[in-house]
Amino acid sequence: MKGLEEEFIDFMEHVGNIVGYDNSFSEIMGILYLEPEAIPLENLVDKTGYCLSSISQKISMLELMGFIKKSRKPDCKKVYVFMPKKSIPDIRKRWIEKPLAKINLTKKILPSIIKKYKPLAKTEKDIKKIRIIEDMYDRNTKCEKMVYELQKILDKEGIE
Repeated sequence: MKGLEEEFIDFMEHVGNIVGYDNSFSEIMGILYLEPEAIPLENLVDKTGYCLSSISQKISMLELMGFIKKSRKPDCKKVYVFMPKKSIPDIRKRWIEKPLAKINLTKKILPSIIKKYKPLAKTEKDIKKIRIIEDMYDRNTKCEKMVYELQKILDKEGIE
């Protein structure tokens, strides 16, 4: 079903463009998403036409981003790649845990920085810098409610 694969990869490239990924990343993600099992890295070279070093580099980045998993089979030197289908990538980590960690760090550290340096800001430039930090604090803490609302939705829908 070559047509299905081509149309799905085209779809993934459009999605990738929306979120800022280049077409090669999106093409690799489209190929891997449709594969029910892990495939050898060399299969991606054959399917995309990209060289092995380019594929390896992109796969390493996709692995770091949490999109794919690499593995080796016992007594085999080949690298296999697989994209989990349940969550791309772990939605909770990306949309709940990481934002909450950033929000909590913001709430923990920025107030003391603001408190310490706001009285010392005398020049217009220094006052603007304090305002920038205050704005960052406000934006991050306002997002907290949204993150908790999203968490409730994910829980209700059973999305991992």
